[in-house]
Amino acid sequence: MRKSNSSFQQTGDCRATAQAVGLACSHLGKNSNRLTQVAFLLRQLFNSDWIKNTRLLVGEGTAIAPWATRAAELWQIPIEIICVMAQPGLSHASRHADKPPTPTSKSQWVHRTWVTLPNDTNIDQFVIHRVPRLFIPYVRRNGRIEAIAANRLTSDSTFAVHVAPSRSAKHLISKGAIPWSANILGDSAAANVKIPSKTASTKGKQRNRVNWSVPKGLLNRQWLIHCTRGNQGSWPEESEEHYYESILKDPPSACCREAIDALHRIVTQKRIIAQASTSRHAYPVVCFSEEKLDQLLARRCYRSHLHRWDYEPYGIAITRSAAEKFGIRPVIYCPQKRRREYAEQDQYRIHPIGKTYNWREEKEWRSPDSVTLEKLSIDEVCIFAEDSVASRSRLAGCGFLVHFLKRRVN
Repeated sequence: MRKSNSSFQQTGDCRATAQAVGLACSHLGKNSNRLTQVAFLLRQLFNSDWIKNTRLLVGEGTAIAPWATRAAELWQIPIEIICVMAQPGLSHASRHADKPPTPTSKSQWVHRTWVTLPNDTNIDQFVIHRVPRLFIPYVRRNGRIEAIAANRLTSDSTFAVHVAPSRSAKHLISKGAIPWSANILGDSAAANVKIPSKTASTKGKQRNRVNWSVPKGLLNRQWLIHCTRGNQGSWPEESEEHYYESILKDPPSACCREAIDALHRIVTQKRIIAQASTSRHAYPVVCFSEEKLDQLLARRCYRSHLHRWDYEPYGIAITRSAAEKFGIRPVIYCPQKRRREYAEQDQYRIHPIGKTYNWREEKEWRSPDSVTLEKLSIDEVCIFAEDSVASRSRLAGCGFLVHFLKRRVN
């Protein structure tokens, strides 16, 4: 086994002499099934009696660090965050440019230890080479975590790795890693944990083959359309801490952030929250389109770089007259170099014309503020959703007129 770096100091608490256990993970992304699996496994780990007699090490800025930090606070299990001492010419931001930030916690359950990394060593290598046992709730095939763990397994017969079983983990398992199952910790309560099967991916699909029958009442030009979409990550105005906590407490909730869930959240709160989600990410806005709903849905396509559809058959329509009354204005499409010609109060509604895609076809309008639906009269707003048992259940009694769109297969 590789010798410990002399700069690695154990914390002074009573756990300093306990067995060191590492927690590492590949970049998680926003895949809901993956997040559900990771949350299930972390719940199992932090709820086991076994973990209370260990010293759990997690690298600062790594993919698993914010999840582990929140889990430690939820289940009151101490963890040790291994932090890297700053080196001349290397900023903290550049060291962890591809990793989520570790929440700065003052909790009694989160301890921080500062180390100096040896040359050509990253924080994952440092942690993995200093523990006799490692848990990996997700590993990416041919990724950095797989390579470090595989190399250690090859050279150290005493090293134990527990990895979530999946196709991407097959190579690591072939090297001697143990599939992370409910019984490896001797925790009978965790034996009932069920990891959800992966749903079919829509990645790579360019155009949907389903159209929707739109009620005539939504097809005139009086309406501005706001389509909701599944949310990859925290909801608008949801703190990162609450996001991690909600999924750790209820792992299946990671899969409940689809377009219908976003719509249900809006009608429950009676507010569409402005977000800085347009091309410049500089101005929080709520986006609408004056294009008719059937036309929007007919030409919708999958944006592979965003891992989502551009339009979904769920959303809110408000009348153009009401929109104008509340300060919602048409987007100004212009070349990027002409943006500065417009006043500051109009910057939120400026959008480039586009080179590979003509953005003017969107016929977009924007509100610079969140839109409060309670301020609209009953005939100025309506809801639409794909007709399904889930939609009818989630939108029952919402207080708005709801149009259910039926599928029409071509």
